[in-house]
Parts: sequence; C-alpha cells; structure tokens
Amino acid sequence: TNVSSLNNSNAYSILFTASSYLQLSGAAVGNLSSGSTGDYTVEAWVYLNSTPTGTAFNSCFTIVSYGNGGGGLWGLYAITSSGYLVMTRDGASYLNLTATIPSLLKWSHIAVVNVGTTITVYLNGSSVGSVSSTGTWTSSQTYTGVGGMPPSTSFLGYISNVRLVKNQALYTSNFTPSTSPFTTTSQGATASNVTLLTAQNTSIVDNSTN
Repeated sequence: TNVSSLNNSNAYSILFTASSYLQLSGAAVGNLSSGSTGDYTVEAWVYLNSTPTGTAFNSCFTIVSYGNGGGGLWGLYAITSSGYLVMTRDGASYLNLTATIPSLLKWSHIAVVNVGTTITVYLNGSSVGSVSSTGTWTSSQTYTGVGGMPPSTSFLGYISNVRLVKNQALYTSNFTPSTSPFTTTSQGATASNVTLLTAQNTSIVDNSTN
C-alpha cells in the first residue's frame, strides 16, 4: 500500500489499489462484542475512486473486517456495482443498506455503532439504517484487515482515520463528523477502549495504546 497525503483536514490516508490491504495480527484488535456484553464503534473516512463491479462478497470493497481470510467474523463493505454499504457477520449479509451509496471521488465518514442490542450505521453523521443485534460478535479470529480481505475484496481508493472502540458507543444520534484526525480521546472516547487507530500518519502505525 502507499501512504498518500491528500492535503485535506484528514491529514494522511492510505491509498489501496488492486490486491493491496493492511493486515493487523492479533485476535484482540477486532474482537467486538454486542448485546449485553458491551457497546462498540467502528469508524473511518473513505474516498472511493470507483465502485465495485462484482455482485458477490468475493468481488466487494472491504473497508474494515475481522476474520481469517476464509470467512470473516464481521466486516463493513462497500459492495456490488450499486456501491451500497453492507455489514456482515460470519460471512453472511447482516445489514444491507441498499439506499446508501458513498459518493465517488469525495470523502465520506462511515461509523457503525452498537448500543445495547441495536446496531446503527451512520454516513456523514446521518443514520442510514439499523438492525437488532443478536448473539455476540466475539471470537478468536486471526487478524483485522483494513482495505481488503484476501483474496479478492480490495478497496480501490483512500481510507483514513480508522478507529475501533470497544465497550463504548461514541455516537447515539445524528452528528457532524469531525474533520480533525481522530485521537484516542476525541469524540469522548476512552483511551483504554480504543483497540485500533491507524491510517492517519506519514507511515503505517497504530496510534492506539492497546
């Protein structure tokens, strides 16, 4: 992957091209929970250079996912030629946001927030869909992926300011996304809850303290 500055308020981002992705080892990073076991927030800024051309999960664009390459436990994707957002669990569609299409060639903020037993997806600060959460989103998977889940789900465009926050719902209603780089405490986050904070520097580093 290439680290590229777009000279905007999001500072730095990662440019993903065909067959490129960022892989973070360790089961704890993306091991989210839901329902009675805790809230969470998954968010990122994305800039699509094109929409996917496929119609199946193996032809989609991955934003962030958690799995082992053979089947992700969970994933947030921009999928199919329609470009709509999908959140999956255990390799199957869990929340289809068919009316939600992030704009091409424009920065969009995406957040997935679990509060109690409800998962809500926000696009540029506006709720675009929610679903009742059943079961748990915890497992001992191999890695967390940003921009791709091999072999064929690479994102084509830029991803910036990826943040995973366990045990905390940062957004519970519509909001105005911050255009400043995220920190481990911005938007009310507790530093110890932030398990991943990346794609915001001149090199690829994890700025979380966990």
